[in-house]
Amino acid sequence: MPPSEREPRRGSLLAVFMAGMVFLALFVLLLCLALPVATVLIGGAGMVLLIFLFSAFHYFVWGWWLGPVIQESEREAERKKAEEDANRE
Repeated sequence: MPPSEREPRRGSLLAVFMAGMVFLALFVLLLCLALPVATVLIGGAGMVLLIFLFSAFHYFVWGWWLGPVIQESEREAERKKAEEDANRE
């Protein structure tokens, strides 16, 4: 067979390997550039999470503990008001 009728010669994987190395180098460079910003963002997210957890704890504990106390206080105030209204009549 003449060379023109043969299948085209396949290229090597050198180009793919070089492109992969360039991509990896750029990824590492961008990762190093983003690392200081990422630590600040992670710290900020941590602070927001801590504030949320403290608020949720405060809401549930005080709501669970103080709810019945407030209801009893309101019932007592209503009883006193009913007694005062009954005494006026």
